Amino acid sequence: MSGQRALSRACFEAVLPFAQGYGVEVALTIRALKQDFRILEVMVEMQHRATGKNISGFIHRGRQYLDVYRTIRQLAKN
Repeated sequence: MSGQRALSRACFEAVLPFAQGYGVEVALTIRALKQDFRILEVMVEMQHRATGKNISGFIHRGRQYLDVYRTIRQLAKN
């Protein structure tokens, strides 16, 4: 979950409204694929701030997991 996305105007409008929190990327990808948009992964050189194997890192990843879980659950209802 990098947070880096580039969308055409048509795709942008088709995937609205955006999900909340860390689920935004998952919902965006699923909605785009369901509407037959092409997904292309482009390799770039960048780094992210890695979280460690400490309590704050586990809490951060736990929040990510919960947001993604809620997003997938919500999309499954639709």
